[in-house]
Amino acid sequence: MAIEITDTGSGMTSETIERVFEPFYTTKPVGQGTGLGLSPIHGFAAQAGGAVEILSKVGVGTTVRLILPTVDKQPRTASLASNEAPLPRGLRILLVEDNEQVLDFAEQLLVDLGLDVVTAHNGVEALAIAQEQDFDLVFSDVVMPGLSGIDLARQLRIRAPETPVLLATGYSEQMVGEGTAQFAVLSKPYGAETLTSAIHSLLATPVVTS
Repeated sequence: MAIEITDTGSGMTSETIERVFEPFYTTKPVGQGTGLGLSPIHGFAAQAGGAVEILSKVGVGTTVRLILPTVDKQPRTASLASNEAPLPRGLRILLVEDNEQVLDFAEQLLVDLGLDVVTAHNGVEALAIAQEQDFDLVFSDVVMPGLSGIDLARQLRIRAPETPVLLATGYSEQMVGEGTAQFAVLSKPYGAETLTSAIHSLLATPVVTS
């Protein structure tokens, strides 16, 4: 199965196409782009066993083709698995995500699961909030400009060692580095069932503070 999106913009040079999937690579001026548009798409396609192709011509436009394998499996229902207990209602979660759309999605998902959610748009903001409030868990994206999710988790381990941290990423361990190995990691894209399972597992695991 292939999905194509085509624009009639300025197009890209061959040099830009070679780097377009690199995290934080952007041709836009500082402050006008994060370089995180196509790299998560590439990570999602690779995890699904597919690929992403780009066809572009300067002055004409660009076509992005997302290729995904077809399977015979039937889609799961949105409800939680019958053997997965619901999370304790009112659990306080600090959600950290720099992408506004992903932040809105994750916040709504956590609220639907009955959790009390406070949001932060970056690691620095999250640290400031964590100094003033107590949380049962911190749920953070890994790749963020400035203070990454891994660095945030390390800081929280020092400042609030009893607070468990769950990291989320659509990248492979090779792309984000080996720093995620010491923390619980949830792969993107995630849904209610996988997120609930990850939180259950994390809360049941003693926090290692040394």
